[in-house]
Amino acid sequence: MQGYSTPHSHKWNLWPRFWHYLDNGQPCIPEIGCMVPEGTPQELTLYRMQDGVRVTAVQVGDRVFIKPSPQHAAVKSRTAADQHYLTMADLQRQFYDPTIGVDVYDLADYEPGDTVLIRDRLVEVRYDATSDETTLVFSDEEGLHLDWAFRGNLTDRYAAGDTITLKFKVVEYAGEFEILDYMETLWTDGRAPALDDANRSPGAYMTAPGGLALCAQAATYAA
Repeated sequence: MQGYSTPHSHKWNLWPRFWHYLDNGQPCIPEIGCMVPEGTPQELTLYRMQDGVRVTAVQVGDRVFIKPSPQHAAVKSRTAADQHYLTMADLQRQFYDPTIGVDVYDLADYEPGDTVLIRDRLVEVRYDATSDETTLVFSDEEGLHLDWAFRGNLTDRYAAGDTITLKFKVVEYAGEFEILDYMETLWTDGRAPALDDANRSPGAYMTAPGGLALCAQAATYAA
């Protein structure tokens, strides 16, 4: 059995992995590996034991991406001109595919090139000196914590109760998936992106290293 998780999510969804077949009809055995050209995405089937759901996934390098259902991939109910703020819980729901009941790397209402604006209230801010990362913690309607890590110690800038605004870009990944530039930077650098707001002013957008555009506006800022 193999488990797949995204960094900093602190959650696991466990799936048994089926054998899958190559074009020559020979089975691919996960323990041995598949004889495919290097860099070629490998398609496989995952099975969730608790409810019997089967999904199609693609392995790109050392990452596995569950493919969205046709229904989820086809629904784009907003345009780039229709800018509005989401909460972090709203953003989480953008990646949820209700047809297959799992999170996928495809946003329901956004496409590559779109901007996603977030405005939400922090419920906790904690710093880990070992990784030199600050986790900004948000909450959904049921009280589930949603963690977003950024590089460096930000505890002198943000505190529980502050309302902050983040600005992300949707980017294409591996030719068929959609992720945020935050994820792209995280995966490329192997650590949380930096939030470079040392010269911030209320309401002004900053650009962090790696092209991650962010805006931080704490509720405690003076007008």
